[in-house]
Amino acid sequence: MQKENINSAMAQLRAQFIGQLPDRLAAINELAGQWEHSDPDDERLQTLHRLVHSLNGSAGTFGMHSISESARKAELLLGRLCKSSDSDERQRLAYELSVALQNVQQMILSAPHTQAATLKEPTSKERALSPQGEPLIFVVDDEPQQGEQMCQLLQQEGYRARLFLSLSAFGDAMQGDDAPAAVIMDMVFPDGELAGAEYIQGLKQQRDGAFPPVLFLSVRRDLDARLAAYRSGSAYYLNKPVDSARLIRQLDELTLRVPKEPYRVLMVDDEELVLEAQASVLRAAGIEVTTLSDPRQTLEKIESLDPEVLILDYHMPDISGPELAALLREDERYHQLPIVFISA
Repeated sequence: MQKENINSAMAQLRAQFIGQLPDRLAAINELAGQWEHSDPDDERLQTLHRLVHSLNGSAGTFGMHSISESARKAELLLGRLCKSSDSDERQRLAYELSVALQNVQQMILSAPHTQAATLKEPTSKERALSPQGEPLIFVVDDEPQQGEQMCQLLQQEGYRARLFLSLSAFGDAMQGDDAPAAVIMDMVFPDGELAGAEYIQGLKQQRDGAFPPVLFLSVRRDLDARLAAYRSGSAYYLNKPVDSARLIRQLDELTLRVPKEPYRVLMVDDEELVLEAQASVLRAAGIEVTTLSDPRQTLEKIESLDPEVLILDYHMPDISGPELAALLREDERYHQLPIVFISA
């Protein structure tokens, strides 16, 4: 199953990160310890800033939030210390930083004992939601002809489909063991104009555990209907008549099925372990990913890589994600390039 493969890969990378923690701590302590004898020079400050920044980003990625929060405080202090020229202020900041770094050390030393090195094993319901073979899609529509047409489309595209003509029949099926990979839901039913979204919300409150992603289809184009769908946790909202190609592409994404034409994604993060963790998730979904750990190389290589989507770390010491985006936007070829920012 793709979801279990992703969990396994993330667990291995998280365990690798935990194994690196003593060396990261030693490098931080070595630089910080030198300050007892002399005022830190700019080069040491920048090096320490990079080390703490890297620790913050990695810890946040792997769910070790106590370490990430402590490292983030130290990183902010280091940034202020790097910019300060007033001796009194530098002395005060240096003291605050030493306290913050001690807190980082305490969090790191406790991490291997208090946090598991593997991700949570998927529950039976979560395993059922992971697509295997031909993913099963539940179609909920009180119009039989429209529902049948949707099921035929899904079957032509390699999905299994089950049609439910009422919300109650759908709710009963969701109590069974044959859980769907995704749900295609109408919004308007005899039960009400927003009954689809309201029913999904009610089911989620009743159920303990994972719930499949929901894609709403509706003739309603107003803001209230779209907001109701998204507030119920819907991943997408499409208007009828449905663009079949767009629907299948979105369904492929929701079910982690390998797209027929994978996205070309360029991912940039100065922390290589974080890069590998995030890239492994996308590759498991069939997405073509190129990674760069140096944001400057993005400016040199983006033309040859020709990505369809750019994913940038927000905080990078040399060039931040927004700064890199602004530099790329200077070239009119990249005015419309989708950019996603990720931050710890």
